[in-house]
Amino acid sequence: MKKKEVLVDTGFLEKLSCDGKNLDIFKKVLSDLEYKPVVRPYIAANELDMHSYFAKLVEEGFVRVASYNEFLFDDEDKELYESYFVDMHNELREYLEAAGGKNN
Repeated sequence: MKKKEVLVDTGFLEKLSCDGKNLDIFKKVLSDLEYKPVVRPYIAANELDMHSYFAKLVEEGFVRVASYNEFLFDDEDKELYESYFVDMHNELREYLEAAGGKNN
């Protein structure tokens, strides 16, 4: 049976793998659930690129990096995606500032 692909983010990968220290448990949980993790290209290139365990997971084929053309079909999609990204980033930044920082 083909595994269902699930879109994951940096926090999910870091938490479930204990910052890459527990890749066996990470793999077991996702394998038992029959899920294949997929990350957006931006996350792969700008957040996970500094984690060697991420590169290993991609190289092994356990995590797949999606391409933009899988979900951005034309210029309108691209513009909308970019504007949502900026809006979400700004909202998260404002929330963190109001909460006193990301460690609170």
